[in-house]
Amino acid sequence: PAAKPILLDALKSMSITDAKGILTGGPTAATDYFKRTSSSKVAAALSPIINQQMDKVGVGQKFESLMGKAPSIPFMKTPTVNINDYVLQKAVEGLFTVMGQEETRIRTDPAAQVSPVLKSLFGGR
Repeated sequence: PAAKPILLDALKSMSITDAKGILTGGPTAATDYFKRTSSSKVAAALSPIINQQMDKVGVGQKFESLMGKAPSIPFMKTPTVNINDYVLQKAVEGLFTVMGQEETRIRTDPAAQVSPVLKSLFGGR
């Protein structure tokens, strides 16, 4: 839900060139457009939610505790990782991966073209 208004804004600000590229582009052309134009805004919107949930279950403290033990393990190089930033990055990547999978399905499977607009755009492919 936090990403929805951001993606709608990206849709509203789409140029004719962008729209043409999406229609004639590859199986994830729309997803690629949204990823390019809104990834950083989606990350900013999701960051407080992820941080709150990570704090709620104590992931940060558990991760720091685990990483505190790393120097005592022979041949273990202690990584410098902000676990919340890592989870945020993977959440944003996951969002666009799922969008791309659904877009590919809509473009290739007539049964997934559930609206007249989708049928008119992709039904001939």
